[in-house]
Amino acid sequence: MAYNQYNYGQQQQQYGQQQQYGQQQGYNQYPPQQAAPPPPPAAPAQTPEATLRHWFNLVDSDHSGQLSTEELQKALINGDWSPFNLETVRLMMNMFDTDNSGLITFPEFAGLWKYIEDWRTCFQAFDKDRSGFIDFNELKTAMHSFGYNLSDPFLRLIIKKYDKRGTGDVSFDNFVQIAVTVKSLTDSFQRIDTDRRGFATISYEQFNAGCGGDKIENVLYCLDLMYRLLQNCSDIKLWVIMVGTNNLCKKGFHPTDVALYRLLLQALLRIAPGSKALACEMFWKKDIEDQYLGETNEMVKGMIEMNGYLGDRRIRWSEALKDVTKKMLEDHVHLDEHG
Repeated sequence: MAYNQYNYGQQQQQYGQQQQYGQQQGYNQYPPQQAAPPPPPAAPAQTPEATLRHWFNLVDSDHSGQLSTEELQKALINGDWSPFNLETVRLMMNMFDTDNSGLITFPEFAGLWKYIEDWRTCFQAFDKDRSGFIDFNELKTAMHSFGYNLSDPFLRLIIKKYDKRGTGDVSFDNFVQIAVTVKSLTDSFQRIDTDRRGFATISYEQFNAGCGGDKIENVLYCLDLMYRLLQNCSDIKLWVIMVGTNNLCKKGFHPTDVALYRLLLQALLRIAPGSKALACEMFWKKDIEDQYLGETNEMVKGMIEMNGYLGDRRIRWSEALKDVTKKMLEDHVHLDEHG
């Protein structure tokens, strides 16, 4: 059974009236204070609960009462009935998995669904030809309406990155991913560009902490969209990559995650051609089974050992200290004073 989420026939409130994105301020990178992409994930779902609950139960294939990433992907459909790509699904999972369990409960799903429907109304307003996809000009109009004055080359770069069909346009799920990512990066940049010049000077400590706590795929987006900043880091000698186990899914890494890890390493070594990278083993965590964490570390270690960069020893694997055990954890992930 399929649930039609993309019915253009339904009467929709006009985008300009609903979101008030149309006005733009003088500073060329930030939306006005009252203009921001759909509200943060807190509003209750507008879909009747019984209908939404039925749809939740249909995709909950193991009847656990919670949705995994794969189950959530089945629930989120584009206008051409294709499922959301896994990157966008993980982005939604990260935003709405409030207990960091790696699973989505029904209340979390209800908030996520409302958020997606708000974005769908937005998407339909900019999809002028009703193709179910956003092309370059439509994306340019959308970004301008959000308050982002992005250059044509930059917009083409975004289209190229998210155009999965090679047709010069992006699907609904990728449109959401673009908008959320650009807003997140702009908010982060705005915090340090206090005089609104469009340029910022950051300290080593700020840069060192810039990607801390993020999922690997989100770090990759930062690398792509902050390329100018990273070009100034070509003299870095050593990259230290440590994936925090507090961000690790309950079932460990998927092969896709390992591929993203490899892309991250490649990007860093390309930014600083003379640099080396130290990939650190993940520490044990109380609420993740040792088996899954062990398998994750072996997958990453195996990828590094097979990687061609080892020919010149540019990537090294650093094992976790064996005398640091789970007994030293005061909660799920934080070490006690002795640890």
